[in-house]
Amino acid sequence: MSDRELNEDGTYTVQGGDTLWAIAESFLGDGSRWREVYDANTDTIGDNPDVIQPDQVLVLPAADGAPADGAPADEAPAEEAPAEDGAG
Repeated sequence: MSDRELNEDGTYTVQGGDTLWAIAESFLGDGSRWREVYDANTDTIGDNPDVIQPDQVLVLPAADGAPADGAPADEAPAEEAPAEDGAG
């Protein structure tokens, strides 16, 4: 289990030893999505995605099906009423 926590505004403050892969794995559920984290933060990180610094504050893209604040998505989506097919 990761000890990474989001800031109140949904951002993440880089800690010593962090990598974009580990951050993406923690908050997006898949380390291979590191590029999305980098692309959302190129102004903060700079030209080299391999060099992130402690205390940099990163904006995190929303995980699929989850709000941008990192809260877990609902277990099941709300059901919609069946469409009328006009038969009857």
